[in-house]
Parts: sequence; structure tokens; C-alpha cells
Amino acid sequence: MLDYRNSGININTLAAVDSEYAISDVRRALAAFKPKSLGAVLREQLQQSDVIIRATAAELLGDVPADESNTRALIEALPLALQDKELNDAALAILDTLAKQKSAPGNEGIKTALNSSDHLIRRRAVALLKANGVGDFTERIGTIKTSNATVDYQRALARIANQVRATVSSNRGSFVIEFLPEDAPLTVDNFVMLARKGYFNGQTVPRVVPNFVIQTGDPRGDQNGGPGYSIRCEINEKPYDRGAVGMALSGKDTGGSQWFVTHSPQPHLDGGYTVFGHVIAGMEVVDKTVRGDIIRSVTISEGPQRASKATATGRRAHQSGKRE
Repeated sequence: MLDYRNSGININTLAAVDSEYAISDVRRALAAFKPKSLGAVLREQLQQSDVIIRATAAELLGDVPADESNTRALIEALPLALQDKELNDAALAILDTLAKQKSAPGNEGIKTALNSSDHLIRRRAVALLKANGVGDFTERIGTIKTSNATVDYQRALARIANQVRATVSSNRGSFVIEFLPEDAPLTVDNFVMLARKGYFNGQTVPRVVPNFVIQTGDPRGDQNGGPGYSIRCEINEKPYDRGAVGMALSGKDTGGSQWFVTHSPQPHLDGGYTVFGHVIAGMEVVDKTVRGDIIRSVTISEGPQRASKATATGRRAHQSGKRE
């Protein structure tokens, strides 16, 4: 979780906020009252150093009537957002709200994002410009540059023949995930590498929806954090039944480190989110997990795939000369 009090980040709020999770929620609550000063407050928040605060301000500006002051503030905030290294939330939110301005200056501002090194930002800019009738800039999306080297693909594919598991320990107890490297090799590899770095250790569980999911893997602790990069989706035919482990997204190919476990079958998620594992032990721990619980450690174990009981029985029968 990001410690705002000791981070050096300067945050100006209208009221004292005791929880680091609450800053954006306080702003949303203020917007619901539609005060006359809302536009000015949100425009000022576009200059904050925290990317999620800027993203929320931009998003909320999209819900107020378009005017030149908002357009100008959004255009001025976009260069900083395009330079954000770890999260692209502010840039994407600013682009969306600029598109809602339906103005020539707003569309020109969107065009500047076509030069972004982030393919998700380029893709969003192209879609918004096309929707606004400015033109088709599809060729500007370009080829997505992978951060994976040959050795990364080799490591990921080598796991297909192996049994790969993670033991997740929290203040509630432990549960075990068995991964699906054959169905989502790169997603599994991403999780394994993060876990071995200790990335998940000490993180909170920021989201629990009863009879739906628990979600974690966020270093900020407010459902907005990530590892500083995104990975491609690996959509497969595995269903979201009880105990399925999936990659959380905010859009296509936006996964990184946030993952979730389903409490019950969720067929509406099938084909939309990468399934890369299943909980095989400790679902009672998942069931009693609540928001704010702490992930103490995630330990990876890898080894040869164990033969199933049926396979092992058949092998013994063959070796002993038995026949059906």
C-alpha cells in the first residue's frame, strides 16, 4: 500500500482523510453534490503528483458540462500523464474526457497521444479520434513491443509439463493454487516471477465482494496499483467455476499483478478474463477473507507433473501384465 503520509507526495484535500484508500472516493462524493466550485477543484487536482488522483479528477471532469477551461486544463495535464512510468490511468482518463469535449482543441490534444510509447494509450487515442469523426489513425497503433526475451518464452513454455503451485499465506490462513501453464503460460510465468521477488508479501486485500471474488496483488492497496507494466491477455476455455484464479483487468491487455479468486461459478467472466489457476486446497480461507486482510507470503513450488490416480493404476496394471 502506498504510504501517502511518508511518500513526499503533496495532496491537498478539502477535509482531513484518515485512510489512504479514501482520497478518490472523497472526491467522487463531492462531485455527487455538484458544488459550483467543482470544476475549479478538479482542474487543480489535475496537477497532483499521484497518478490516480489525477485520473479521478479527469474522469469526474468528464461528467460536468464541457467548457474551454476544462479543455485547456486537460490539455495542459496530458504531457505529464504521458510521462507516467508505472500507471497509464491518468493519460487514459484525460483522453476520454478530452473526447467528451467535442472540440477541435480537444481532438488536437488527443492527437498528441498518438506518439506515446504505450500501445494502450495509442490504441485509445485512435479509437476516440475515430469516434469523434476526426479520421482513421489505425496505422499509428503500430506493432506492440514485447518486454519478453527468448529466455522468458522458453522458461514459460518449459512449465507446461510441470506441476506449478503457489501457497498463499495470510492472516486468515493459507490456500494453495495450482496453475495452468498449458492454458496461460505467460500469465503463470508473470505471477511466478513476481512471487519469487516477494512482490505480493505484505500487501493488503483491497477488494472482497461476497459470493463473487476476493482480489489482491495491488501494491497501492486501492485497486489501482500494478507492477509498472502490462501483460497480454491469454483468453482460454477454462471456466470461472468456484476457486478459479483470474487476472484482473481494466481493459484488454491491461493485466499486471492484480488477481482474483472466485467464491462461486461466474460464467459471465468466461472468455473475458484470463483463467490461469484454481484453488485446490484452503477454499475455506478464501471464503473468510475480508477487505484489509494481509497477504503475508506467496511461495512457489515447481516439479514434475504427478500422474493422476487413473494413469498410475493403468501403468501398474500394464507392468503386472493385468488386462481388462
